[in-house]
Amino acid sequence: MNKKQRNIRNRLLVFFIGIPAIFALLVLLPQANHAAAALAIILVSSIATGELAGLFENHLTDYPGSRIVIPLLGMIFPVLWYLEGVNRIPVNTAVAIGVLAIALILGLQAFRRDPRAFAHIKGIASLHILLLLYPGIFLAYILRIATLPMSSHLLVIFVITVYLNDSAAYAGGMLFGKGNSGLLPISPNKSIAGFASGLFASGLVTTSASLLYPGLFPGGWITALPFGLIIGCVAIIGDLAESAIKRSAAQKDSGSIIPGRGGLLDSIDSLAYAAPFFYYGYLFLQGA
Repeated sequence: MNKKQRNIRNRLLVFFIGIPAIFALLVLLPQANHAAAALAIILVSSIATGELAGLFENHLTDYPGSRIVIPLLGMIFPVLWYLEGVNRIPVNTAVAIGVLAIALILGLQAFRRDPRAFAHIKGIASLHILLLLYPGIFLAYILRIATLPMSSHLLVIFVITVYLNDSAAYAGGMLFGKGNSGLLPISPNKSIAGFASGLFASGLVTTSASLLYPGLFPGGWITALPFGLIIGCVAIIGDLAESAIKRSAAQKDSGSIIPGRGGLLDSIDSLAYAAPFFYYGYLFLQGA
Protein backbone atom coordinates (compact mmCIF):
# COMPACT_ATOMS: atom_id res chain seq x y z
CA MET A 1 0.00 0.00 0.00
CA ASN A 2 1.56 3.29 -1.11
CA LYS A 3 1.39 6.61 0.72
CA LYS A 4 -1.59 7.91 -1.27
CA GLN A 5 -3.59 4.72 -0.66
CA ARG A 6 -2.82 4.85 3.07
CA ASN A 7 -3.90 8.48 3.16
CA ILE A 8 -7.21 7.62 1.46
CA ARG A 9 -7.77 4.69 3.81
CA ASN A 10 -7.09 6.81 6.89
CA ARG A 11 -9.37 9.59 5.66
CA LEU A 12 -12.17 7.11 5.05
CA LEU A 13 -11.72 5.59 8.50
CA VAL A 14 -11.87 9.01 10.13
CA PHE A 15 -14.95 9.92 8.06
CA PHE A 16 -16.91 6.72 8.74
CA ILE A 17 -16.02 6.66 12.44
CA GLY A 18 -15.96 10.37 13.18
CA ILE A 19 -19.19 11.40 11.45
CA PRO A 20 -21.35 8.73 13.19
CA ALA A 21 -19.79 9.72 16.51
CA ILE A 22 -20.62 13.38 15.89
CA PHE A 23 -24.12 12.39 14.75
CA ALA A 24 -24.65 10.46 18.00
CA LEU A 25 -23.55 13.45 20.09
CA LEU A 26 -25.79 15.88 18.25
CA VAL A 27 -28.93 13.80 17.71
CA LEU A 28 -29.01 11.11 20.40
CA LEU A 29 -27.78 13.33 23.25
CA PRO A 30 -29.55 16.69 22.91
CA GLN A 31 -30.20 17.00 26.65
CA ALA A 32 -29.32 20.22 28.49
CA ASN A 33 -28.85 22.16 25.26
CA HIS A 34 -26.49 19.54 23.81
CA ALA A 35 -24.31 19.32 26.93
CA ALA A 36 -22.45 16.25 25.62
CA ALA A 37 -21.53 18.04 22.40
CA ALA A 38 -20.56 21.13 24.40
CA LEU A 39 -18.13 19.08 26.51
CA ALA A 40 -16.64 17.60 23.34
CA ILE A 41 -16.24 21.07 21.80
CA ILE A 42 -14.58 22.41 24.96
CA LEU A 43 -12.10 19.51 24.94
CA VAL A 44 -11.44 19.82 21.21
CA SER A 45 -10.89 23.57 21.53
CA SER A 46 -8.44 23.03 24.37
CA ILE A 47 -6.36 20.50 22.40
CA ALA A 48 -6.50 22.47 19.14
CA THR A 49 -5.38 25.64 20.93
CA GLY A 50 -2.33 23.78 22.20
CA GLU A 51 -1.59 22.60 18.66
CA LEU A 52 -1.88 26.14 17.33
CA ALA A 53 0.55 27.37 19.98
CA GLY A 54 2.99 24.68 18.86
CA LEU A 55 3.19 26.29 15.43
CA PHE A 56 4.78 29.41 16.92
CA GLU A 57 8.29 30.03 18.23
CA ASN A 58 9.14 28.33 21.52
CA HIS A 59 10.17 31.56 23.24
CA LEU A 60 6.56 32.78 22.96
CA THR A 61 5.03 29.78 24.71
CA ASP A 62 7.82 28.28 26.84
CA TYR A 63 7.19 29.50 30.37
CA PRO A 64 6.22 27.85 33.69
CA GLY A 65 2.61 26.71 33.55
CA SER A 66 2.21 27.18 29.80
CA ARG A 67 0.91 23.62 29.38
CA ILE A 68 -2.00 24.56 31.63
CA VAL A 69 -2.53 28.20 30.63
CA ILE A 70 -2.66 27.67 26.86
CA PRO A 71 -5.30 24.89 26.84
CA LEU A 72 -7.35 26.90 29.36
CA LEU A 73 -7.34 29.88 26.98
CA GLY A 74 -8.96 27.67 24.36
CA MET A 75 -11.71 26.64 26.78
CA ILE A 76 -12.80 30.08 27.97
CA PHE A 77 -15.21 31.14 25.23
CA PRO A 78 -16.80 27.72 24.62
CA VAL A 79 -17.50 27.42 28.36
CA LEU A 80 -18.85 30.97 28.60
CA TRP A 81 -21.10 30.64 25.59
CA TYR A 82 -22.49 27.31 26.70
CA LEU A 83 -23.33 28.74 30.13
CA GLU A 84 -24.93 31.76 28.47
CA GLY A 85 -26.88 29.49 26.13
CA VAL A 86 -28.42 27.56 29.04
CA ASN A 87 -29.18 30.83 30.86
CA ARG A 88 -26.64 30.27 33.63
CA ILE A 89 -24.94 33.60 33.03
CA PRO A 90 -26.14 36.72 31.15
CA VAL A 91 -24.48 37.57 27.86
CA ASN A 92 -22.93 40.73 29.32
CA THR A 93 -21.15 38.63 31.94
CA ALA A 94 -19.75 36.32 29.26
CA VAL A 95 -18.47 39.30 27.27
CA ALA A 96 -17.03 40.93 30.39
CA ILE A 97 -15.06 37.80 31.32
CA GLY A 98 -13.67 37.63 27.79
CA VAL A 99 -12.59 41.28 27.95
CA LEU A 100 -11.02 40.72 31.38
CA ALA A 101 -9.06 37.77 29.99
CA ILE A 102 -7.60 40.00 27.27
CA ALA A 103 -6.86 42.71 29.86
CA LEU A 104 -5.08 40.13 32.03
CA ILE A 105 -2.94 38.94 29.12
CA LEU A 106 -1.88 42.52 28.39
CA GLY A 107 -1.55 43.61 32.01
CA LEU A 108 0.73 40.75 33.02
CA GLN A 109 3.31 41.94 30.51
CA ALA A 110 3.89 45.03 32.68
CA PHE A 111 5.31 42.86 35.47
CA ARG A 112 8.07 41.16 33.49
CA ARG A 113 11.41 41.55 35.26
CA ASP A 114 13.88 39.99 32.83
CA PRO A 115 15.08 42.68 30.37
CA ARG A 116 16.02 39.92 27.91
CA ALA A 117 12.33 39.07 27.54
CA PHE A 118 11.20 42.62 26.78
CA ALA A 119 11.74 42.21 23.04
CA HIS A 120 9.27 39.30 23.03
CA ILE A 121 6.42 41.07 24.86
CA LYS A 122 4.52 42.13 21.74
CA GLY A 123 4.77 38.62 20.30
CA ILE A 124 3.73 36.91 23.54
CA ALA A 125 0.75 39.21 24.11
CA SER A 126 -0.41 39.00 20.48
CA LEU A 127 -0.13 35.22 20.38
CA HIS A 128 -2.02 34.69 23.63
CA ILE A 129 -4.86 36.94 22.50
CA LEU A 130 -4.99 34.90 19.29
CA LEU A 131 -5.06 31.67 21.33
CA LEU A 132 -7.94 33.07 23.39
CA LEU A 133 -9.95 33.84 20.26
CA TYR A 134 -9.01 31.07 17.83
CA PRO A 135 -10.19 28.40 17.59
CA GLY A 136 -12.19 28.82 20.82
CA ILE A 137 -14.56 31.67 20.00
CA PHE A 138 -15.15 30.24 16.51
CA LEU A 139 -16.00 26.79 17.88
CA ALA A 140 -18.22 28.46 20.47
CA TYR A 141 -20.53 29.47 17.63
CA ILE A 142 -21.44 25.80 17.25
CA LEU A 143 -22.95 26.16 20.71
CA ARG A 144 -24.83 29.22 19.45
CA ILE A 145 -26.28 27.10 16.65
CA ALA A 146 -27.46 24.73 19.39
CA THR A 147 -29.72 27.49 20.74
CA LEU A 148 -31.65 27.84 17.46
CA PRO A 149 -35.00 26.13 16.77
CA MET A 150 -34.59 22.60 15.33
CA SER A 151 -31.01 22.76 16.59
CA SER A 152 -30.28 19.04 16.15
CA HIS A 153 -31.22 19.26 12.47
CA LEU A 154 -29.19 22.41 11.94
CA LEU A 155 -26.12 21.06 13.73
CA VAL A 156 -26.11 17.88 11.65
CA ILE A 157 -26.63 19.87 8.44
CA PHE A 158 -23.79 22.21 9.40
CA VAL A 159 -21.34 19.40 10.14
CA ILE A 160 -22.21 17.48 6.97
CA THR A 161 -22.07 20.65 4.85
CA VAL A 162 -18.51 21.33 6.02
CA TYR A 163 -17.09 17.81 6.10
CA LEU A 164 -18.67 16.65 2.85
CA ASN A 165 -17.18 19.77 1.30
CA ASP A 166 -13.74 18.68 2.49
CA SER A 167 -14.17 15.07 1.33
CA ALA A 168 -15.59 16.08 -2.06
CA ALA A 169 -12.81 18.61 -2.57
CA TYR A 170 -10.21 15.95 -1.81
CA ALA A 171 -11.83 13.41 -4.14
CA GLY A 172 -12.45 15.97 -6.89
CA GLY A 173 -8.88 17.18 -6.70
CA MET A 174 -7.51 13.65 -6.96
CA LEU A 175 -9.74 12.69 -9.89
CA PHE A 176 -9.87 15.90 -11.90
CA GLY A 177 -7.29 18.25 -10.39
CA LYS A 178 -4.34 17.43 -12.60
CA GLY A 179 -3.49 20.50 -14.64
CA ASN A 180 -5.64 22.97 -12.67
CA SER A 181 -3.88 23.03 -9.30
CA GLY A 182 -1.60 25.73 -7.95
CA LEU A 183 -4.26 28.44 -8.05
CA LEU A 184 -3.20 29.62 -4.58
CA PRO A 185 0.53 29.50 -3.77
CA ILE A 186 -0.23 29.16 -0.05
CA SER A 187 -1.63 25.67 -0.77
CA PRO A 188 -0.34 24.61 -4.20
CA ASN A 189 -1.94 21.15 -4.13
CA LYS A 190 -5.44 22.62 -4.02
CA SER A 191 -7.12 22.60 -7.43
CA ILE A 192 -10.01 24.34 -9.15
CA ALA A 193 -11.66 20.94 -9.58
CA GLY A 194 -11.36 20.35 -5.84
CA PHE A 195 -12.86 23.73 -4.98
CA ALA A 196 -15.75 23.17 -7.40
CA SER A 197 -16.42 19.67 -6.05
CA GLY A 198 -16.48 20.93 -2.47
CA LEU A 199 -18.86 23.77 -3.27
CA PHE A 200 -21.14 21.43 -5.19
CA ALA A 201 -21.28 19.06 -2.19
CA SER A 202 -22.09 21.87 0.26
CA GLY A 203 -24.86 23.23 -1.95
CA LEU A 204 -26.24 19.73 -2.40
CA VAL A 205 -26.42 19.16 1.37
CA THR A 206 -28.34 22.33 2.20
CA THR A 207 -30.62 22.00 -0.84
CA SER A 208 -31.44 18.40 0.07
CA ALA A 209 -32.07 19.43 3.68
CA SER A 210 -34.52 22.11 2.56
CA LEU A 211 -36.47 19.51 0.59
CA LEU A 212 -36.43 16.92 3.38
CA TYR A 213 -37.42 19.43 6.08
CA PRO A 214 -39.75 22.06 4.56
CA GLY A 215 -39.72 25.22 6.60
CA LEU A 216 -36.20 24.70 7.92
CA PHE A 217 -34.88 27.21 5.39
CA PRO A 218 -37.17 30.19 4.73
CA GLY A 219 -37.64 30.37 0.98
CA GLY A 220 -36.90 26.67 0.52
CA TRP A 221 -34.15 25.50 -1.79
CA ILE A 222 -33.91 28.92 -3.45
CA THR A 223 -32.26 30.29 -0.30
CA ALA A 224 -30.76 27.00 0.91
CA LEU A 225 -28.63 26.54 -2.22
CA PRO A 226 -26.75 29.87 -2.07
CA PHE A 227 -26.51 29.50 1.71
CA GLY A 228 -24.77 26.15 1.26
CA LEU A 229 -22.44 27.57 -1.39
CA ILE A 230 -21.45 30.42 0.92
CA ILE A 231 -20.78 28.04 3.83
CA GLY A 232 -18.78 25.80 1.50
CA CYS A 233 -16.70 28.74 0.33
CA VAL A 234 -16.07 29.89 3.90
CA ALA A 235 -15.10 26.34 4.93
CA ILE A 236 -12.49 26.27 2.17
CA ILE A 237 -11.11 29.64 3.31
CA GLY A 238 -10.88 28.29 6.87
CA ASP A 239 -8.75 25.40 5.66
CA LEU A 240 -6.55 27.75 3.64
CA ALA A 241 -6.15 30.14 6.58
CA GLU A 242 -4.71 27.37 8.72
CA SER A 243 -2.53 26.28 5.79
CA ALA A 244 -1.11 29.81 5.74
CA ILE A 245 -0.17 29.58 9.43
CA LYS A 246 1.41 26.16 8.95
CA ARG A 247 3.36 27.37 5.92
CA SER A 248 4.64 30.29 7.96
CA ALA A 249 5.79 27.78 10.59
CA ALA A 250 7.25 25.45 7.91
CA GLN A 251 5.03 22.63 9.20
CA LYS A 252 2.87 20.25 7.18
CA ASP A 253 0.45 19.43 10.02
CA SER A 254 -0.48 20.99 13.35
CA GLY A 255 -0.02 17.62 15.06
CA SER A 256 -0.35 13.87 14.60
CA ILE A 257 -3.33 12.91 16.76
CA ILE A 258 -5.58 11.88 13.83
CA PRO A 259 -4.26 9.34 11.29
CA GLY A 260 -4.27 10.63 7.74
CA ARG A 261 -5.22 14.17 8.73
CA GLY A 262 -2.54 15.33 11.17
CA GLY A 263 -3.55 17.33 14.21
CA LEU A 264 -6.97 17.98 15.64
CA LEU A 265 -6.74 21.57 14.42
CA ASP A 266 -6.24 20.25 10.88
CA SER A 267 -9.61 18.50 11.14
CA ILE A 268 -11.65 21.30 12.70
CA ASP A 269 -10.22 24.38 11.00
CA SER A 270 -12.97 24.55 8.37
CA LEU A 271 -15.68 23.68 10.91
CA ALA A 272 -14.55 26.36 13.33
CA TYR A 273 -14.12 29.04 10.68
CA ALA A 274 -17.54 28.37 9.13
CA ALA A 275 -19.52 28.20 12.40
CA PRO A 276 -20.10 31.97 12.92
CA PHE A 277 -21.02 32.38 9.24
CA PHE A 278 -23.56 29.57 9.51
CA TYR A 279 -25.04 31.02 12.70
CA TYR A 280 -25.37 34.62 11.53
CA GLY A 281 -26.29 33.55 8.00
CA TYR A 282 -29.15 31.44 9.30
CA LEU A 283 -30.35 34.29 11.52
CA PHE A 284 -30.31 36.52 8.43
CA LEU A 285 -32.43 34.00 6.53
CA GLN A 286 -34.85 33.91 9.45
CA GLY A 287 -35.06 37.69 9.44
CA ALA A 288 -33.81 37.87 13.02
